[in-house]
Amino acid sequence: MDGQYGRTRFEEFTHAQLAEMLAAGRPPEIAASADSWRGVANLLDDIGLVLERQSNDFRDYWEGSAANAHNAMIAALVDGVKQVAWTARRIGDQLS
Repeated sequence: MDGQYGRTRFEEFTHAQLAEMLAAGRPPEIAASADSWRGVANLLDDIGLVLERQSNDFRDYWEGSAANAHNAMIAALVDGVKQVAWTARRIGDQLS
């Protein structure tokens, strides 16, 4: 951003100065945001578990190359959901 105010160069601030800036913010809103990110993470964890469970329950009824491709796709999807859940949880933790 090359506007009137320029760009904040956070790397030039000490850790203590950055912490002071954050503390001057709105802690209740930040805490609520952290809780929301953790809620997203928990929801994604639940979705991943449901996808795994439903896929496992379905395996006995389908076989062959299409079933194998579907199982691989579900495994990749569940892995992606778990990664996004992990990231959301870390964001929540960083906001706390």
